[in-house]
Amino acid sequence: MEPVAPKLPAALGSTAALVVACIGLLVQTSPLTCLLRAAAAYVVFAAFGIVIRYLLADDTGQARSATDPAYGGTEIEDIAPGTSIEDLLAEEV
Repeated sequence: MEPVAPKLPAALGSTAALVVACIGLLVQTSPLTCLLRAAAAYVVFAAFGIVIRYLLADDTGQARSATDPAYGGTEIEDIAPGTSIEDLLAEEV
């Protein structure tokens, strides 16, 4: 599964521009006005996406590992697909 954060500015910007352009065309604004509004919406929401991407970024220097004493110092195991809940609860005991 690919991370979403790198694509966030483009996705937010293009979605906002598309919505603004569609609304502009529905209310029959001039094409130049519609284009300028769509470009402004893209810039504003792409900048907003950059801020969100920065907030979601996982800095490796500040990331906490599974063996950190704050997490109890135990290694977190992956759960294999198809494992039933009964099997997981039986391992806990």
